[in-house]
Amino acid sequence: MVLVENVQDILENAKRFDEYLAKGNREEREFALQTLYAGRCFVVVRHGDEYKFYPSKYIGYKNNSESNYYEQLGDAVPISSQQEDRYGDAALYTFDGRMSNKAINKVLKCTCVKDNDMSEKFIEYCNKFGLKGSYKRKFWLEIIEQK
Repeated sequence: MVLVENVQDILENAKRFDEYLAKGNREEREFALQTLYAGRCFVVVRHGDEYKFYPSKYIGYKNNSESNYYEQLGDAVPISSQQEDRYGDAALYTFDGRMSNKAINKVLKCTCVKDNDMSEKFIEYCNKFGLKGSYKRKFWLEIIEQK
């Protein structure tokens, strides 16, 4: 899969993820909830006063979808020495959150960090879906404004 290269790539994935949560079929909604619950690093998008959170392993690959995600997860293999030269310590597998994190770092021009204020917002967001959030998550604090 190709990594995101700009904010528009991220927003296209965010839109699809939101659709899964709001009006997806049972499998799509369950996928979105599971990746939200299991995610460690999150891109934050703000629309007015509302904050939404997107797991990096999903949001960091261009044109991602539930089926693409599961396909890549199932097909992931250790990276080759040639790929290792290209990605360095950013990945161990061909579908790896470290690769998506590195791509997001490049797009947003910052790294993800722990932040108590954002953790509070994340926990509130998770509660909307019946999930328990956590203070152990990290966030890119270069928040994308959505109009």
